[in-house]
This record gives sequence, C-alpha cells and structure tokens, in this order.
Amino acid sequence: MNRERETALRKILLTAYPDRVTLRRANDPARGLMVGGRGVVLEPSCVVRQAPLFLSIDPRDTAAMAGAGEARVSLASAIDEAWLEELLPHLIERRTMHRFDETRGKVMRLRQTIFAGLVVREEESGARGGHEGASEALFETLQRDVEAVFKNDESAVRLLARLSFLRRQMPELGWPEMNHDDLEEILREACAGAASLAQVHAHGLARLIESRLSWKQRAALDQHAPEAVAVPSGSRIRLQYADDGAAPILAARLQELFGWAETPRLAAGRAPVLLHLLGPNYRPVQVTMDLKNFWNTTYAEVRKNLRARYPKHPWPEDPWNAPAAAVGRRRRRE
Repeated sequence: MNRERETALRKILLTAYPDRVTLRRANDPARGLMVGGRGVVLEPSCVVRQAPLFLSIDPRDTAAMAGAGEARVSLASAIDEAWLEELLPHLIERRTMHRFDETRGKVMRLRQTIFAGLVVREEESGARGGHEGASEALFETLQRDVEAVFKNDESAVRLLARLSFLRRQMPELGWPEMNHDDLEEILREACAGAASLAQVHAHGLARLIESRLSWKQRAALDQHAPEAVAVPSGSRIRLQYADDGAAPILAARLQELFGWAETPRLAAGRAPVLLHLLGPNYRPVQVTMDLKNFWNTTYAEVRKNLRARYPKHPWPEDPWNAPAAAVGRRRRRE
C-alpha cells in the first residue's frame, strides 16, 4: 500500500472511531489514555510504538486487566494531530490554564489542545503573575498543607508562637485562635496577585497575621510578649517562644547579665522566662528561672570551672556589681 492510500485509510479510521483516539503516556510507551479517560495497554505484538497519538482499534478487557481499569490493545493506528483539526474540528477545544510547578516553586501558564475531552497537547508559556487564574492555582496547591507554608516562614512562626503564649497567659484580651481556617484565609490573601511561593512570602505572612489584631492587641503583644529584651550589656536578645505552652527562653552569655538581679517576667508579670545562661562557647552552663539564686549559689562554681579555660572573658567574684559586657564573637541578636 502506498503512503497516500495508507494515510487515507488512517483518516477513515479516525473519522469512524473518534472515541478511540489515544494519547501515549510519557512515562510508559506501552500505555496510553483514551478519549473518555480509559487507560490502555498495547500488546507486545502491536507495532505502533512511537507515535504520540494513535487509535486503539480493538480495546478489550481481560480478566488480568479488569482490576486495573485498563484495556488491552493489539491493533492500533498512528495518527497525526493535524488530522484532528482537519477532520473533526468541532471536537477541538483550546484553553489556557495555570498549574503550580513544585520543582520551580511557581505557577506556570499552560496552553492546552483538547480533543473530545482528552488533552492531546500541553505547552508551557512561562510564569504568570498578577492573573486571577495563577493566584487561584497557587492557592489551591498551597492550601493542601497550609500549616507547612507558615512553618517555612520564620517571621510567621515567631509571631504565631508569641500569640499562642499570650492566648494562654492573657486570654482576657481575646486573641484570635489562628486555627486552620484562619491561616487558610490569610494564605488566600497572600496569594492574591502572586504566581510563586517566593511572592507569597514577600507579601509578608507575619504582617497579614498581625493585621488581624486590634490596636489594643498589637500594643499588648509588644508589651507583654516582646520579640526581644534588652539585657544589662546593652544587647537586645531575641526570645525563643514555643507554641506548646513551654516558657519562653532567653539564651544569653553570663557576661551580658552581670548586675541583673531578677529573672525577667512576661505577660504582665505572670510568666518568668527560662534563662539559658551560656558560657563563652554558647553552651548552657545553667538553665534556671531564678537568676538571683544562681548568682548567690551556683555562680562561684561556674566561675571556678570556666575562668581558666576562657581567661579573656571577665569572671568577677561579685557578679552583682560587675559591669556587664558583650565580649567575644557576637551571635545574631534581634
């Protein structure tokens, strides 16, 4: 059979069986997806092994494949995508859609060619921001694990932990719960006009969380659960809040706290911080909520153990009246 007659025959078959147009699966050349959503498996004897589109001429069920929902095909005919437009244009639809690419962390715009409900071609046309479809595709993807989005934003994590602390310590101020539904609503706001995860974080999740607070609550947040506290050395050191009810932690080197008599308290004095008193190597030498007792009882032994190892650091006998100093290499502060 010459090429022209062969092509004519294939076109006749396509016209007769448009419901058997099949798209070969990219990850398995022996399988395809037929119009209507049915999966097919090509028999080893089938010679159509490369054409992206083909007709499944004799799809049939077998006992072995029944549970998989796929049909066996031994007779197939390769077809050209252009024939769909030529012979069956009324079954062709083209549309633009958006899909989140997890590898690249952004929404891509896709142009699809659809034949009788089967997507036969899909082409990327780049990232697309500022478009409602892109924003919705981004939100629909991220909302599958809303909490993970917030956990990957350091500022949001810290703010949520501070709010959790004050909900326990000062419930009379009516703090918002910041439950799943609340976070989902904030995420939707952050996705508006965005086409990537980076743009969501650039919108400022912490800022959107804080916008849910009243003026009175914002003032109370800064006063009763500050992000950082000033220590006698003059440094401002960030507090470590947890969302499980544990006491906030203030980790500071001993030399920065000389002269500090009392353990700081938060939430209008209701909750002392947990002090991690650090040596020059930034490892805790004592964990306590009673700083006064540490100076009076334990400090002398700590001084004895550390001053020979770190002679460049001050180790006064009287920590009550010694000047506090931020000596040595600084770690990140506020």
